[in-house]
Amino acid sequence: MARIWTEAYTELVEFEEAILAGLNRRLTTLSEDARHEAELTNLPMIVQHLQTFRYRLAHWRKRLVELGGG
Repeated sequence: MARIWTEAYTELVEFEEAILAGLNRRLTTLSEDARHEAELTNLPMIVQHLQTFRYRLAHWRKRLVELGGG
């Protein structure tokens, strides 16, 4: 089970990092108003998801090591 969740959260971290990178690239192309709104709404949500997934990944990596599988 620990290996499955480690793999899943690794994928999710990579996914959110790609979304964040894409958003950061696109922010420069938006109008000032749209950029401001994205920075207030989209950006914090993605950053929060990424932090949550990184936290969960760290937990499952630790658990995998504890179980002798890492």
